[in-house]
Amino acid sequence: MTVSGRERDIQEDSLRVAAKLNRREGKHMCISKSELESKVQEIGKFRTMEEEAAGIQKALEAEVIAYMVENGLDTEITDSAKITYKSQARSTLDKKRLEEDLGNLGEYTKTTFTTC
Repeated sequence: MTVSGRERDIQEDSLRVAAKLNRREGKHMCISKSELESKVQEIGKFRTMEEEAAGIQKALEAEVIAYMVENGLDTEITDSAKITYKSQARSTLDKKRLEEDLGNLGEYTKTTFTTC
């Protein structure tokens, strides 16, 4: 399994947090490289399972949508759920057009940094 730089950073951050918590509790975090590899492989397996589950979910949602469309429904109630499928509108700002009309928008840009 190949681990990207970002994944490696996340793993390292997780280990640092776990080590801090264990030190507070008087425990020492010490796992071998083979245990680390095992955990990384397990993470990979769970990611694969997550991707497979997401694919199954999308397929099921497509079937539900097809049912709603075929039957001309925007709302349906089953024994376990209320299903709503309606058109929605979304408005966004056209950044390119704003820049053409107003020039550089840099002074209005807000940048946020997070650690993942």
